[in-house]
Amino acid sequence: MNDELKHVFNIIAKDESNVAYFEQKSLLSRLFETTKENYSKENIVLRLTVLDSMYTTNASFNYFGLEHIADKILSFGDESKFIQYAKTIREKGADDKELFSTQYGIRKNLSLGSLQTSLLSKYIYYVFMTNKDNDPIGFPIYDNLAVASYPKLCKILGITKNKTHAENIHTYIDDLDIVRKKIFDKDVLFDGMQQFDILDAYLWRMGKFSNGNLSLLLAEDDYKKFIKNLKLEINNGESAEEYNKRMWTAYPALCSKEDKQRKGTDGIVVTTYSADINKIIVEKFKTMKAEDIFKGLSDKECMSSLLNHWKENYITNKN
Repeated sequence: MNDELKHVFNIIAKDESNVAYFEQKSLLSRLFETTKENYSKENIVLRLTVLDSMYTTNASFNYFGLEHIADKILSFGDESKFIQYAKTIREKGADDKELFSTQYGIRKNLSLGSLQTSLLSKYIYYVFMTNKDNDPIGFPIYDNLAVASYPKLCKILGITKNKTHAENIHTYIDDLDIVRKKIFDKDVLFDGMQQFDILDAYLWRMGKFSNGNLSLLLAEDDYKKFIKNLKLEINNGESAEEYNKRMWTAYPALCSKEDKQRKGTDGIVVTTYSADINKIIVEKFKTMKAEDIFKGLSDKECMSSLLNHWKENYITNKN
């Protein structure tokens, strides 16, 4: 394994137990520790409902979609048979029973609902994670942040990326598996984590830095310190409009200003300001020192190492 990546992966594996989001992840995994007595449609719908809410996959926007997904999962038989089928998807790219290519639920006008690639990949990820001692590989989560980070990781590893890697779950798994085999020497757990799990955790974190949104990576007190270190907090007594105007004044290229004539009142122009805080945070990531950004945080060393890795490998004008 690339020495720098190994260092970053070790940091992530150690950090998994220290973040509130991953405490929720641990709680969620308990829903997947099933027995024959509670493997039922109700149980599966509960799993899907919590997954959909936690990850905001919006599957519930399709009427009866979660129930339809549960029926599809149960059509494979017991959970061991479902796991075997999921393994054929992972290892052979075969989905002849159309788990991932089925449109689930219905719309208001009774047209078919949507594919649920992201939700299904998360469901299988948790099913596999509860069996990690017998399956050190796991199943990758199809997530927009991870998908966006993939080309950069390919560049780090000297792999030619596939331009259509995110076209569907099969191409994504196939190409991510090439990356996995390049990183790991053997099919064994990495510091207690499945290989696709640690790989997904890495890609997801790099995506969070690229998006300037670290809310799920920091505990509440640390997040407050982080925003204050960047001097992006709202002042006492300051309205949202005043805050947005102040941000626009400081970062005009990263915010927007719009002049509109107020309807029904001739000659009166109202100016509105919009501040894209995530874009400002990304700019701060690029220009500030990591130790200043994460000063006073309980997770300072971990976050600083991850940010420095991101700055070296994920900033567009550096690659």
